[in-house]
Amino acid sequence: MLALLACLAAHESEARIRTVILISVDGLGLAQLDASPVPEIKRLMGLGASSLPAVTVDPPRTIPGHVSMMSGLRPERHRSFVNERKEGLGKVNVPTLFDLVAANRLKTTAVFGKEKLRFVFDTGAIQDSRLREWPFVGDFPSRFPKWVARQAAHALERDPPALLFLHFAWVDTMGHWAGWGSGTQRTAIQEVDAAIGEVVAAAHRFLAPCSFAILITSDHGGHDGSHGQRDPATGGLVDPVADLPIPFILYGAGLRAPEGTASIVDTAPTVARLLRLEIPGAWRWQGRSLSP
Repeated sequence: MLALLACLAAHESEARIRTVILISVDGLGLAQLDASPVPEIKRLMGLGASSLPAVTVDPPRTIPGHVSMMSGLRPERHRSFVNERKEGLGKVNVPTLFDLVAANRLKTTAVFGKEKLRFVFDTGAIQDSRLREWPFVGDFPSRFPKWVARQAAHALERDPPALLFLHFAWVDTMGHWAGWGSGTQRTAIQEVDAAIGEVVAAAHRFLAPCSFAILITSDHGGHDGSHGQRDPATGGLVDPVADLPIPFILYGAGLRAPEGTASIVDTAPTVARLLRLEIPGAWRWQGRSLSP
């Protein structure tokens, strides 16, 4: 705890971030986070994390949201609108944060909760890609929060990467099964919160003090049993207030709270800035860095 407090008091120039843990909690809308008991996330915020409201992109679906998260581009630029294999899902076709890390000869470890997400992003830039699949049930075992946290601890202990991307799919899975805001989904949020606590504990156990930052965000919210539905009469989202607002929580040494509202497209530029990586101008990322 003393080392943590010293890091929180450190001047920006005294802290060199060598590992960023980027946590995507699939389906965690801001309303669901605010309505759920999340002691681990609140503990992070109480110890110096900055938190501000953020919005995802339209369409608020898993693939468009995550491609925007990792590319710093909105869907009209990255063109990844398709969300399912049966719809003709393809590989990401724009440079992403994974490519930027690899271009700087740094390591990425990615733990995926959904097979389709690994399919989209695993184009050769991710050195360590993890997904658990079983016969007949597919990627369902990869969705359990404790498995994701265990993989994160293994990665941090053995060969800490510059970027550790963790995708928790459990909240989205339970939202589709029982409904957004249901007791079942709130339980899932608590389980993910506990797993995030395990990840934070592993980071403090295996990484040098002041050497890491954690960013927690999401790809979309939801309502009833889904998200992203459109009104046939107007073509607009049925419930943008439930689908679009997401959390953006940044925790690490020397990091100050940014101002204003964040966007999911700010995620990749923020991580790049934390790792002190220069984004090629030709990529024309639309997001902005929210780190000092």
